[in-house]
Amino acid sequence: MKIKIGLFDHMVLQRDSANLSNARFVGNSPHSGMLQMRVAGPGRTANLPWDDVLIVTGDDFMVDLRGISSGGPYDVEMRILAHPKKPPLDTLMVRDVLVGDVWVLAGQSNMEGCGRMNYAVSPDPRVRAFYMHDAWGVAKDPLHELHRAVDPVHAAIGAGAPPPTPRVYGVGPGLAFAKEMLKRTGVPQGLISCAHGGTSMEQWNPHKKDLSGVSLYGAMLRRVVKCGGLISGVAWYQGESDASAGPASAYTARMQEFVTEVRDDLGKSKLPFVVVQIARVVTGGDPAHWNSIQEQQRRLPEAISRLAVAPAIDLALDDGIHIGGPDTERLGKRLAGAMGHLAAGRGAGMAPITLKKVTVKAGANGERGDVVVEFGNVDGELASGGRPVGFSVFDANNVDCVYGVELATNKAIVHTTISKKDLPGRDLWYGRGFNPVCNIHDSDDRAVPAFGPIRLS
Repeated sequence: MKIKIGLFDHMVLQRDSANLSNARFVGNSPHSGMLQMRVAGPGRTANLPWDDVLIVTGDDFMVDLRGISSGGPYDVEMRILAHPKKPPLDTLMVRDVLVGDVWVLAGQSNMEGCGRMNYAVSPDPRVRAFYMHDAWGVAKDPLHELHRAVDPVHAAIGAGAPPPTPRVYGVGPGLAFAKEMLKRTGVPQGLISCAHGGTSMEQWNPHKKDLSGVSLYGAMLRRVVKCGGLISGVAWYQGESDASAGPASAYTARMQEFVTEVRDDLGKSKLPFVVVQIARVVTGGDPAHWNSIQEQQRRLPEAISRLAVAPAIDLALDDGIHIGGPDTERLGKRLAGAMGHLAAGRGAGMAPITLKKVTVKAGANGERGDVVVEFGNVDGELASGGRPVGFSVFDANNVDCVYGVELATNKAIVHTTISKKDLPGRDLWYGRGFNPVCNIHDSDDRAVPAFGPIRLS
């Protein structure tokens, strides 16, 4: 007997709103007969109240796996009988199965994980990953080993040879995200690893899904279906590869299409998405398209329902573009907070910080103008690790005229050298350029999003 879809050793089955499994698995056997199942779990062994399933040689069988409480681990024992009083024709034991929440990790290198391994968070046996070689196991970094991927698209677009041993880089936000969701919900967590570094929205084009594992979208969909087709949400970190003239102009439309297709293909119209707003890059040239992607991502919740954006502009890098060090864990927790807000009953929390209102007023001496920036969803109050920085207002000569920032609960008062009457028509930014210094967050370490340009009036 062989299981093809939906039930494997060490996996996490998606729970339903009643905290019970509601999965379906598909298998095959060279024997005909009656399939019977028994589930052994913590402190008990029970025959589940399922009808026997008639198995015919050579045909796939499909069985609903309902009613297993969240938690585990469970062992699922199956046997095929030709007659109740005769020995089984075929048997199978699927071991160490958990029931909880399952999430897709997708996007490019910052989700794949390129932080230094010495900052990897410790594994937890209640957090599992469906690795890229199509096997479940306890989740530990690196979650994405592209050189072992079953789907040929990863080799075709540069999976490369196995990395050197011991591995130096490979930490992303996925494991920290799952551990925080475990803390919030109290149920096991499963991660389906699907990211690939350097990839664009065109490479994630859902119209290529019929290519299955030859396309990134098709590979992601195949992996979700192989795990039973049921998930709680998607964590997405991508956009760096679209920060150029043509792709940047189409980014919002492509994200709308991508999210719509994922929801349609998985039959879940309200599937939660959390998107990381791209952070920094150490490079030269014109940052207009980079900042355009950031601004479009900030505003995605206006265009796509049940989508939240987790800012990362204040986090440290391990090289010129990849989130690293202990800040990979900070990002994972931010992802979990945003996802918890979207996923009802999955560790509810406050929505990410949003830009709420911008006004202009006279400064303290009446000559210079101030810009008052009000934020929504601030937990506690805004703070910084020192002098608050990151805001820019440029005068007619393209000179940054911000000389100070004061934080007051959910507001930032940006002091400029421009008179109040001359501020209208100027542009306000937070995080302008490729590699800005930004350090403002709330009491729960949730960052203010990068934004701009915002025309002052």
